Amino acid sequence: MSVAILLSARRRPRPRLALLLLTLLLIAASLVHLGLGARWIAPQTVLQALLEYDPRNFEQRIIIDLRLVRLAAALLTGAALGVAGLLLQTLIRNPLGEPHILGLNAGASLAVVSGSALGFQAQGQPLLAALGAALVFCLVLALSGAGRGGITPLKVTLCGVALSAFVSSITAAILLFDE
Repeated sequence: MSVAILLSARRRPRPRLALLLLTLLLIAASLVHLGLGARWIAPQTVLQALLEYDPRNFEQRIIIDLRLVRLAAALLTGAALGVAGLLLQTLIRNPLGEPHILGLNAGASLAVVSGSALGFQAQGQPLLAALGAALVFCLVLALSGAGRGGITPLKVTLCGVALSAFVSSITAAILLFDE
């Protein structure tokens, strides 16, 4: 009996250890990222810039003023995308819930292609893409809520795939007629 307990304790995942290792890997990759670019900067200079910043040193100014901002933007964007994916999967109670399956990508593509065909300016395309994705996702939720049983994860997935294919075919037709 005690051997079974020891073996089961050994097989348990260790989330704290995994989190620690992933955090250390993220820090190491961030330090490497700060040294890479059009001009390679030595790791010692990167650490000096982070610990003892000298504004007269050109390489340290590159690290702090340019590359650190780019790194912060990349980390925040990645974190935001992860949270958005988690919220989307939690909202529809489906681990398969991702933008392509739910029609978000197809809706955004249709809105941008339609806007370009109608002559809208490029500055408004991100807003147009967001509106198209939201519209198709609302349509997916409305169609999956119809009928008996309300919204279920299976109905959301099937409606998302069907609407994604339909909207993608409309986008392809627009692209065929107006290149």
